[in-house]
This record gives sequence, structure tokens and C-alpha cells, in this order.
Amino acid sequence: MKRLLKEFGKGNRTYVKNAICKKLYPIWIKHKPHLDFLGFHVVDHCILHCKGCDACSPLVKKPWFYDAKVFEKDVEELSKKLALRTCEILGGEPLLHPQIEQIVSTVRKFYPFTSIVFVTNGILLKKMKPSFFECLRKNKILSYEYQFIRHFKKK
Repeated sequence: MKRLLKEFGKGNRTYVKNAICKKLYPIWIKHKPHLDFLGFHVVDHCILHCKGCDACSPLVKKPWFYDAKVFEKDVEELSKKLALRTCEILGGEPLLHPQIEQIVSTVRKFYPFTSIVFVTNGILLKKMKPSFFECLRKNKILSYEYQFIRHFKKK
């Protein structure tokens, strides 16, 4: 602990935060069952129609969104019963969700020590508002952009 406080005094807050989280995570999950991984499926549809889509998005006729209020209640209830090491926010294409910032903030609120990954194909990132990126930064969300589309373009 003395070393952590010394590093904090030097302004090395990232080191201190990571060290504290590594120490607190085992304590936090001590009295709960835990999963190493869980995905939150927040939308069914996508802007692409990939033949091998494991989310079956090309088959969706009517778009479906996970209601943000219902999602918050569900995640709150889940957090009381289960600890997560890593979770993904995914779908179809989660950037199509009209309340995606609230969804992201909800996951961080109830899972403060969990590594959260946002899974997207990356096509809609240019159209997102700056507040979306601020939300990702504030909530310390990792992002996976699957850029496999360029492999399927005709030359």
C-alpha cells in the first residue's frame, strides 16, 4: 500500500488504479458466483447482411432494441447475483441503438470492476456524436471494430 501511495504522489494514477482494481476484484466477487465472459445483446438488426452472421441479423424482419429502462433493471438484478470479469455489448450492430450511451453507462454503473468491450463493425462510427465517444472514454470501454468488410469488396 505504501508503494501505491508513493506512485499516486508521483501522479501515476493509472498504475495505482490498475493495482487497486486487481486487488479489489477478488474481494468484490468473493461472495458471488462469477463468469469470465458474458455478452449483452442490445439490438437484433444490422446495416450489413453477412451470410455467416452468428447473430442471425440478416433474418430479422422488424428491428428490435433492448429498452434502456428494462435493460437497467435486468443488469441491476444480474449484478446482485453474478460477478463478471469481461462483458461485451453487442448485437446486430449496437451503434443502431437510439439509447446506446445509456446502455453503456448502465453496464459500467453495475459492474465497476468489469472489463467492458463494445463490439461493432465500425461503419457507423463516423456518424456518431462526440458525446458517444466521451461516454466510452468516461466509462473506460474497450472497442472492437471488425473491419472484415474490406475483404469482401470487389476489386
